[in-house]
Amino acid sequence: MTNIAEALRDLNEDRVSALVDEKLQQGISPVDIIKECNEGIAAVGDLFASGQYYLTELMFSAEILQGVMAKLEPLLASIGGGEQSAGTVVIGTVKGTYP
Repeated sequence: MTNIAEALRDLNEDRVSALVDEKLQQGISPVDIIKECNEGIAAVGDLFASGQYYLTELMFSAEILQGVMAKLEPLLASIGGGEQSAGTVVIGTVKGTYP
């Protein structure tokens, strides 16, 4: 487990923020940082599922992740090359009664 993932799992907001800043200074991709955060959030989910963490810890981990994403979103937009469409999705249902 990475340092960011461990800090997020342990709900250490200050450490997560410091580690994210450190990785950004080292030139680590924001996408790689998000992957590390996902590992930490998955660990929080496992602790919640096992009953070791409660809803408050789950919500706090989400707040920590929102703070990380607030730092990374401008960087993600700059590497994304602007708005690009992945395609069109069409959703529909059948009209009438079902036998």
